[in-house]
Amino acid sequence: MIWIILTLLFFFFPIPIIINLKYIENNLSVYIFGIKLYPREKSSKKSKKKIKRKKTKKIFLKTYKELWHKITNSSVKPSLYFKFNMIYGLDDAAKTAISYGILSSISFFLYNLLCSFFHVRELKINPQTNFEKSMLELKIQSIIIINLVKIIYISLLVFLTLKGNSKKSLNSKEAM
Repeated sequence: MIWIILTLLFFFFPIPIIINLKYIENNLSVYIFGIKLYPREKSSKKSKKKIKRKKTKKIFLKTYKELWHKITNSSVKPSLYFKFNMIYGLDDAAKTAISYGILSSISFFLYNLLCSFFHVRELKINPQTNFEKSMLELKIQSIIIINLVKIIYISLLVFLTLKGNSKKSLNSKEAM
């Protein structure tokens, strides 16, 4: 009986996924739950084979649009806390000031894009300028809160959309 209760709690209890990205002095580091994923100490080279697919562009675009519509209008979305800190400088103070205005206006676009896939709980974007030297430092911290039920629901939504469109494409080819 206790295993059933624990399993149900696991399915419905939200799991926070903590992701950190840092780009400092031309070095990119990726951390999930504080574990460094990139760059790895040992890199293995694997041969990549190109896979040829015979999908037409129209079917792919129709599938993509339908999937985008279903995901963005879904009420079951993960929650997101997002912090973006950036310290940058360009050689010219005028260019730095203009880029600050552009970066400040991009934050609204980013918010709308993130709202398509997540329930955005907190969004902090903090660009800072350094007028004295040319530099770039990025620190992105995000927490995605998701539970297993939402993962299963979104996976089924994607699977059924792709399966339904593949049957439609097969029927249209047979009619020719």
